[in-house]
Amino acid sequence: MYREKADKIANYKTYSDKQKVDALLELNATIYTNLGLDSTKQEIKTAEVSSRHIYRHIKTIDDDFGRLLLRDSKQG
Repeated sequence: MYREKADKIANYKTYSDKQKVDALLELNATIYTNLGLDSTKQEIKTAEVSSRHIYRHIKTIDDDFGRLLLRDSKQG
């Protein structure tokens, strides 16, 4: 679900690069907001994978910022 939304946002023609990055980061925040104390390990893993997918989209828009996000996501 989140991956499809990220793909759709990344392909918007009417959004500027900044708007795309902002929308992708907002989607990423939504993913982690929907996790809770009762989330299973599988749900957490799925959120992390979706998050990295979003970061890869950001990397295509802003290479430096995307690399930073991907690097930090692997350290956590």
